[in-house]
Amino acid sequence: CTGVGDNNGRWAGSYDWPLNHTIYLAAAKDTILMHRQHPSLMIWCAGNELHPSRLSPSEDIRIGLRDLVQTLDPARFFILSSMGNYTDYDTEYALAPKDGPYGYLPQEEFWKINPGLIFWNGTRADKLRIAFQPELGSVSTPTIESLVRFMPPDDLNQFPLGGNMSEANAIWNFHKYIPYNGMILNYSTPTTIEGYAYRAQLAQYQQYKLLYEGFTERMWSRYSAVIFWKSQSPWPAFRGAFYDWYLAQTGGYFGVKSASYSPQHPLRIQLNPNSRSITVINTSPMGRENLFAKIMAYELTEPGSALIPASQLTFGPFNIDPDESVRGIGSVHDTQGKVLLWRLELVQGGQILASNEYWQSSWSAPQDYRPLGILRNRDPEAELDLGFRGCCTLPSAEWKVVTVSVKNSPKGKSNASFAAFGVRLELHHNPNHKFNPTPNPNPDLNPNPNIDTRVLPSYASDGYFGLLPNEDRKLTVEFSAHLKLEDLKLTGEAWNFKKQDLVFESSIGCFAIC
Repeated sequence: CTGVGDNNGRWAGSYDWPLNHTIYLAAAKDTILMHRQHPSLMIWCAGNELHPSRLSPSEDIRIGLRDLVQTLDPARFFILSSMGNYTDYDTEYALAPKDGPYGYLPQEEFWKINPGLIFWNGTRADKLRIAFQPELGSVSTPTIESLVRFMPPDDLNQFPLGGNMSEANAIWNFHKYIPYNGMILNYSTPTTIEGYAYRAQLAQYQQYKLLYEGFTERMWSRYSAVIFWKSQSPWPAFRGAFYDWYLAQTGGYFGVKSASYSPQHPLRIQLNPNSRSITVINTSPMGRENLFAKIMAYELTEPGSALIPASQLTFGPFNIDPDESVRGIGSVHDTQGKVLLWRLELVQGGQILASNEYWQSSWSAPQDYRPLGILRNRDPEAELDLGFRGCCTLPSAEWKVVTVSVKNSPKGKSNASFAAFGVRLELHHNPNHKFNPTPNPNPDLNPNPNIDTRVLPSYASDGYFGLLPNEDRKLTVEFSAHLKLEDLKLTGEAWNFKKQDLVFESSIGCFAIC
């Protein structure tokens, strides 16, 4: 629990281990002294999942660890175990009575207390006060570019569509496949692995975004912290992660990014799909005055992406007190039968302080995104417009940042007046320039000749977002400073727009400091 997770788990052998308690406590003292100044150290914990509480850890170690923390690092929280057991749950012993959940959840679940946490006897944990949830996870399918690197082609094309583990073949299950419980089919039935992978990214985006927004709405009134398991996958797998084994960002990563805040952007505006209520989240100690909230919804599947009149709402002016972390400001009307792109903006003096967006088919019924399947195939030749805006090097000299524009003024015909949905960017090596290609990790298992030209790691500032007709956005992509921009290209695509390349000119440099 000191940051090494399962590596600091239950004792080996019997519960009186380790053999020499004096040496163990001396090592624990050294550990505290070594790490107590680390900026990322949040809490001290005797171990991960140490239950049963009456046996683990032994009494002398329990007392010894508590005394060490109180003496050497008294300002930091100490708990004996990350998790305990439902039948003898003790908040003085463990943060939570159970870990998880780790699978797909319906969107309405994330706004319930302790979402998806169900015990062995079928009872829910919604009556328990679990302020700090130390471990939960979700589904995580890598993007198509990563899938072809570790899945044999024959097995890759046998992608599972149902909600049961038994419907996936042995290779998918070997890589820890977790069912999406029909969410893939909710975007219409895929016929190719490329279509399956794109649907999976959209489903992940929503899962991770709503998970974090649900916890954020009750932060400090019900929760103090939540830890996602895990940020990066330790091997090529389908179990929850923000980055895959190759350090490529998944749809889940951008969902979390959309639901997060930072010291530079301490305010958020979000929408609760269960109550249709709008809330403003304030993560700073400062108050705000004369705020307005603007709500709009646009057609996603009809030409023109028209604004829905009933959805156009403005709330304000209103203030947020310095000690106010969550402020409810109103609610939206229900809409049914059409897939809409909802836009939320928090405005002060004409300046947008925070924005958010959702795609919904209804607020009061199970989501049905199948009309998006028709939109995906409407115009196979539609492309986005990508443009170069600048490049600079961060002060650390380890990373470069390229700024680009993405505009929905497609070259195709029938999509010219449709919104672009699920827009994503990727940075690639330019195959026409010299670079070291990614080797095929196992040509005997997977003879797929595709070479992964992605620049990994690289970090786009946003992904899987919507663009209205003639709307453009400015985005950044960070990449290693040892690479030359002229040797790279940017690829942009959307759910309903094919891939388009932006090849950088040889005269472009990244010499300025950001």
